[in-house]
Amino acid sequence: MLVASGLLALVIGAAFAVLLSSVADLRASERRARQSEEVLDVANVLERLVVDLETGQRGFVITGQERFLDPWRHARATFPREAANLERLVANDPEQEARAQAIDQATGDYLRDYAEPLVATARRDPAAARTVAVTDEGRRRMDAIRAQFDRFLTAERGLAAAREGRSE
Repeated sequence: MLVASGLLALVIGAAFAVLLSSVADLRASERRARQSEEVLDVANVLERLVVDLETGQRGFVITGQERFLDPWRHARATFPREAANLERLVANDPEQEARAQAIDQATGDYLRDYAEPLVATARRDPAAARTVAVTDEGRRRMDAIRAQFDRFLTAERGLAAAREGRSE
């Protein structure tokens, strides 16, 4: 009888240890799923900021009205912080981190090499700025940034689905 109760206690203890391990795994899976949701939220914010960069700059070039630069200025000021936040969130995934850095780099290049000079030109010579704006340069750069967002978001959605599947 003593052996049987000792064996029963051992079995119950082992079952309890497996249960605790499963609970820990479940919590970790749920944390990773929540992290993917947060990553997707931040990436969507960044994508909206990029749209604001483009539309604000275009609106100003077309109309010459400073008010069109308000969303552009906000996006220009906010983007670096949000991009750093995204890179921090995906730091545990080298592939996503590289994609996030590529988005940040391409957006910075777009601003530095195209949007900021175009806005400066529009202030001095609106007609010259419109001539530059009708080239494909801005569209090509924005298409490349959009493609980077698509790759990033597709990969993160795949991670999120896998993580949610594991937690279920």
